[in-house]
Amino acid sequence: MFVLRAPAGPSSATYVALQAALAAWFKEAYAAGLKRESIEALIAATYYQITSGREVARNPTGGVLAQLHVTEQYVPVKDNNGRRVAGGDSSV
Repeated sequence: MFVLRAPAGPSSATYVALQAALAAWFKEAYAAGLKRESIEALIAATYYQITSGREVARNPTGGVLAQLHVTEQYVPVKDNNGRRVAGGDSSV
């Protein structure tokens, strides 16, 4: 078997650039006082909003960030099928 070409998809340079941007974002989130649980919930909620075609909240007094600041709990985030996508313990 011979490899004739690379599989379709982003280049390795794209992955490196995205990882660097994500690392910078994580540092900013930690510096802002978010804990791992809040970061996971924020990522899961944002992913859900983007993939379901919903508008990502831009209002600083509403949306997932305000809810995370108020609750500061590690709660499960579930998708439309009830599957846990982040947060909570593994028994959920």
